[in-house]
Amino acid sequence: MGPDREGVLRGYDIEQMATRAHVTPVASIYAHANHCLIQQMADVERPRKAVSFASTQARQGQANAYLDQHRGQITVDTLMALTRYHEGDDLSVCAHVQEGYDVESSCACIMAPESRELWALWGNPCQNTYEHFAIGSSMMMS
Repeated sequence: MGPDREGVLRGYDIEQMATRAHVTPVASIYAHANHCLIQQMADVERPRKAVSFASTQARQGQANAYLDQHRGQITVDTLMALTRYHEGDDLSVCAHVQEGYDVESSCACIMAPESRELWALWGNPCQNTYEHFAIGSSMMMS
């Protein structure tokens, strides 16, 4: 989500499953993790281990709280910091393998469609550096 050409925040929350999709326009700061929020989508979502569901709920709650705290001051650097966010050793936005849960953050990407820029990294965001790309350019920006 970001400002359009007129500076109005515009974005979409998309929930996509094999058999159905739901698109919701959003006009405010919004975070979505890896679980369905729309009931008709949740009805066909695969069953999860308890820790998997707790992880996605924790990440969404932390991301929304972080974005609310930084409302009006959100920059690319702020978003990069969000991808690296940890709440102590608890389940966090930047996920690491934990006992009984062998899933971790494997990459992160921030896009700015208006300026045609993209920042991306492989691996845990807290352990890696973003690379900057100008879309349409053949050169990485660093």
